[in-house]
Amino acid sequence: MANRILIPLLVFISSVVFAQKPASAITPSDLKHLILLEDSINHLAQIAVQDSFHENRIAANERLLPLIRTALAIPNSFNYPFSNIPNISIQQPEDKAFRVFTWQLSPKENTYKYFGFIQLNRSKSTSYELNDKAYEIDNPDKQPLTTDNWFGCLYYNIKSFDSKDGIKYLLFGYNGNNADEKIKVCEVLVLRGGAVRFGSPVFEVNDIAGQRKTTLHRLVLTYAADVVVRLNYDAEMGVIIHDHLEQMASKNPDLPFTYVPDGTYEAFELKKQVWQHIDKIPNLIVSEPPRPKPILGVKKTKIVDKEEAKSFKFPVDPVKQ
Repeated sequence: MANRILIPLLVFISSVVFAQKPASAITPSDLKHLILLEDSINHLAQIAVQDSFHENRIAANERLLPLIRTALAIPNSFNYPFSNIPNISIQQPEDKAFRVFTWQLSPKENTYKYFGFIQLNRSKSTSYELNDKAYEIDNPDKQPLTTDNWFGCLYYNIKSFDSKDGIKYLLFGYNGNNADEKIKVCEVLVLRGGAVRFGSPVFEVNDIAGQRKTTLHRLVLTYAADVVVRLNYDAEMGVIIHDHLEQMASKNPDLPFTYVPDGTYEAFELKKQVWQHIDKIPNLIVSEPPRPKPILGVKKTKIVDKEEAKSFKFPVDPVKQ
C-alpha cells in the first residue's frame, strides 16, 4: 500500500521540480552585469580561438569558462542574446527549449578540444557544462552519452523532431580531429526530467549485406582533412542529407586509407518517428548545364532533383516480404 502512495507522490514532486517557468524579463541591474560579462567573454573567446600562441589560447580559455558559468547563472539570462561573441557558436531550436554554446580550442597544432554549455529556458537559470571525451569514446555511433561524457564538437545547426518518447533534437556539429581526418556528427539531444543526455537509437540503417536493419545513436562521418563534406538538415526536401563517402588511399603512410565524397548523396527521412536511411538521393541527368555556359566543355551535369527526392519511396525490404 505504501508503494502505491509513494510512486504517484514521486511523480508529482518530479513534475513540480522540472516544470519550471520559462525565462522572462531581465532586471536592469542583471542586464548591466550581462553586458559587462559579454564584453569580457568576447575578448577572451577571441584569444582562445584565434591567438597565434597556444599558451595564450589555453590561458584565455581557463579565464573564459568561469565567466560563462557566471553569466548563465544570472536569473532569466536565457533571454540575453549574447549576439556579440562571434567566436562562440550559439544554437537554439525552433521551440526555444534550450540553447547550446560551443567553441573550439587548439591546445597545440592539429589537436582540438571542444567546450560548451547547454542552457535550459528557465526563469531560475539552469545550465550544464559539456566535458569533451571524444578521443576516449569507442564506437560513438552506438553509445548513449552524457554531459560529462560528450562527443565534443562545434555545433552549427539544430532541428527538432517528434519521436515515440517525445520531442528530441538533432544537433549538427564539426570536430577538427587531427591533421589527416575531420569529423562531422549528427547528434541527438534528449531532455527528460530536467536531465540532458546525448544519443538515441533513432537512425535506422541496413547492415553491409543489406539483410537486416540496425539502429545508431548518432551519425558520425570521418573524412579526409583536405575535402569538404556536407551533413545537415535540408528543410526543402525534409531529410538529413550527407555526402556518400568512398574509401581511398591516404596521403599519410601511417593511415592506410581515408574517405572522400564521390559526388552522390545519402539521406535519412523521418518515418514512423525514426530516421530511415535512403542509400542514394535520386539524381537527374539534364541535357543543358545549370549555368548559362558549360564549364570545361561539360555538356551533361548531374544535380539533385529535390522534387523527385520528396516523392522518393523506400525499396521493399526483402526480409519483411
